[in-house]
Amino acid sequence: MEQNASFGFWLTRRRQSMRIQRTDLAARIGCAAVTLRKIEADERRPSRQIAERMAVELALPQQQHELFIKVARGELPVDRLEPAQPSAEVPSNLPRPTTALIGRQREVAEVQALLGSTEVRLLTLTGAPGVGKSRLALEAALGVQSAFADGTFLVALGPLHDPKLVLTTIAQALQIGAADNHGLIERIGRFLRKRQILIVLDTFEHVLAAAPQLSQLLAAAPQLKLLITSRVALELSSEQRFMVLPLLAPPADYQKSALTAVEAQARYPAVEMFVRRAQALAPNFSLSNATASIVGEICRRLDGLPLAIELTAARASLFTPAELLTQLDDRFALLTSRSRDLPERHLSLRYAIGWSYSLLSPSEQQLFRRLSVFVGGCTIEAIQAVCTDGRDHGPPIVDQIAALVASSLLQRYEGSDGRSRFGMLETVRAYAQDQLLASAESEALRDRHAAYYLALAEAAERAWDRAEEWAILQRLVATRDNLRAALQRLIDTGDATAALRLNSSLLTFWTTCSALSEARSWIEAALALPRPASTPALDRALAKVLNVAGYVAAGLGDYGQALDLFERGQTQYQALGDDRGSAWSIRGRAFVYGLRNEGGAAEQLLNQSLHLCQACGDSWGVAWSLYALANARLIQHDLAQAQAALQQALTHLRQQDMTFGVVRTLFVLGHAHYSQGALTMAESCYREGLALLHQAPLLTLLATGLEGLAVTLAAQGHPMRAARLFGAAEALNEATGARRGQLYQPAYDQTLAEAPRGTAWATAWGAGRALTPAQALAEALETGDLAGDD
Repeated sequence: MEQNASFGFWLTRRRQSMRIQRTDLAARIGCAAVTLRKIEADERRPSRQIAERMAVELALPQQQHELFIKVARGELPVDRLEPAQPSAEVPSNLPRPTTALIGRQREVAEVQALLGSTEVRLLTLTGAPGVGKSRLALEAALGVQSAFADGTFLVALGPLHDPKLVLTTIAQALQIGAADNHGLIERIGRFLRKRQILIVLDTFEHVLAAAPQLSQLLAAAPQLKLLITSRVALELSSEQRFMVLPLLAPPADYQKSALTAVEAQARYPAVEMFVRRAQALAPNFSLSNATASIVGEICRRLDGLPLAIELTAARASLFTPAELLTQLDDRFALLTSRSRDLPERHLSLRYAIGWSYSLLSPSEQQLFRRLSVFVGGCTIEAIQAVCTDGRDHGPPIVDQIAALVASSLLQRYEGSDGRSRFGMLETVRAYAQDQLLASAESEALRDRHAAYYLALAEAAERAWDRAEEWAILQRLVATRDNLRAALQRLIDTGDATAALRLNSSLLTFWTTCSALSEARSWIEAALALPRPASTPALDRALAKVLNVAGYVAAGLGDYGQALDLFERGQTQYQALGDDRGSAWSIRGRAFVYGLRNEGGAAEQLLNQSLHLCQACGDSWGVAWSLYALANARLIQHDLAQAQAALQQALTHLRQQDMTFGVVRTLFVLGHAHYSQGALTMAESCYREGLALLHQAPLLTLLATGLEGLAVTLAAQGHPMRAARLFGAAEALNEATGARRGQLYQPAYDQTLAEAPRGTAWATAWGAGRALTPAQALAEALETGDLAGDD
């Protein structure tokens, strides 16, 4: 502890070490930012209630809470606390809440204690819709991050429609390849086996068929822990259940009590939540002795359900508590009389949402209904394209979105692509869907939704191989669930042409995201649709999707089917008189022969493709034909011819600014130089290619470059540097499920066979495995003197 350190100094250091802004911590502990500033400046002491919240928000162990409170209150000296050292960062995708969790301190502590027990591997939080299971799970997970050295991850299951996609979604959150569902449990298990990781699976009730797979996953990964939210239990033998109850609300005879406003807010968390949420939108709102009983009655009528309270409190800027209660009373009476067979809590929650919906303006109601067509959130651009049709004359769409956010019917968050996205809680979205169905515009909205994402996918396809490819890819990953919804809509409506077009435009997306098994199922469904009379658009879409299906089959190891699909695609393109398409089909066939290590057959086909592309002026096809031709010649050990083809391909790719084509070609060229003993030139190629990956760290390409550079460094007499890069590449390959190309396998095997044996090599390899992708890339690009490294 620093000399003369005060509690305010300790608190400031602790907050800064956790990278929490003062305003954020103030909101989470329930005080004004100016109050927290005074506490940190030692101008005042926190109340016991505020100190209790601080202990939770600062992630202190439960057994240290009372000690912390006494120090904060000035009852014990500050040196009784451990120094406020920054906690080690661990991988995590847990979002930081923007509001404080109210009335759940006991539940958070109990959940964290269960997660800390060696006997609990799978913990399920159950409870009614809107009771706050997801928020409690997030708060508990944030507080135990330091106990899981290898990371804490949130996997949102709400957007899924198929239990078969649960494992795939988990794998994607962990950045583990999910190209093929076969063996996915074993693949995830291998990744997790020696890792201490907590995975939060949010909203499991609609994918219960996947529950047995969780038991298999736990058996394969002995240090894994799962925290699950679900309206119903999973019924697994390893399951520990925790029922999340509503917030404590005043009893029916509350109005007869003599509690003051302050006492009511302190005793009943439901009342406190109402006040805090109301003040967020109406800063002048305050609870008086006169209104305390009315707010208490509102909370009682809402059964203490946090979501219902939040939606109701959002209207405190428009109505007095007495007006709120009156309107709420009328609505519930109507609902009860019409829906006696539904559970009361469901009725309350549904009508809390319905009541908030009824208070929206007509244009806001229309937008709210229409937004339910999106799955897993969307951007403002998507909302403008899908939810407006040129005939709407209401306020600007941005203002309407802001109104829905302010009403707590819509949430803003930052997507994986770094862009603002907007989405609904699943319960809210279900209500909006009902309203959309009743409006008679559901079919038209779903058609517009599918058309928008078809256009988005086709625009993204035109950017592949360009410098902006990584940004485009992130955008598609962020909207994956909407792409699935669009595919399903086109298949459900039997729109064969559009379904084939959308499938054919996603090849690079599916392959890069290691989702070939899912791609195959969508393509097969599209191909099975009845096709209308031949049209140029349909014929072209069919030819294209046959080639895409060929690449998918090849990636899944089904070489016979792949060749058949490419041949059918070539026949279709020839009938269209499309030489570019025919050349693409021929390259696809050559790709399969290359995978089968039949370099001669591949070279013959690639010469055909090259001549076709040159004849029709297809510069893109010329570049990739030369690249593939070089690979075929390398398979046949024709190094001189391969190198010449690679240099030509590199020239074409650079002229067209095809960044990732340049990276791939540089890596193959590096291998060619290595095979000829030109180690300095090989090293230069690998480093140049790796440097380009700073623009877009595609993990499969990164692993290839790391291994190539490692092989080269080992041959130059730097085995320990090589071992670290080998270890980093191995970890990346395990995470992505990627397989090493046959071209690189002999050099890899030879290097490992000649590698030194002993502790130093194993230690260096293990250290490399621990590197993050960014750290591995930075280390690979270090160009200092290597003489002392080994």
